[in-house]
Amino acid sequence: MVLDKAATVPEAVHLLKQYDMNASAGSNYHFQLADTLGNTAIVEYINNEMSVLDGARCATNFLLMPGEWKDR
Repeated sequence: MVLDKAATVPEAVHLLKQYDMNASAGSNYHFQLADTLGNTAIVEYINNEMSVLDGARCATNFLLMPGEWKDR
C-alpha cells in the first residue's frame, strides 16, 4: 500500500498514521522508509503506538526508539 500510494517519506508517514497497526502476536515491529529525494525514516510500532525516527539511515533487528522495551 505504501509503495502504491506514497511517493515520498512524508507521504508514507502521513499514510501510515491513518491506520491502526496492531501486532496480534504481541510483538513490536518497524519499517525503514527512503525516497528519491534523500528523505529517510524508521517507523516503529511499540505497544501498538507509532513512533517516527526522521533521518534514520539503517534499521536493525532491535527497536531504535529510546526507552525500555520488553524485547530489547
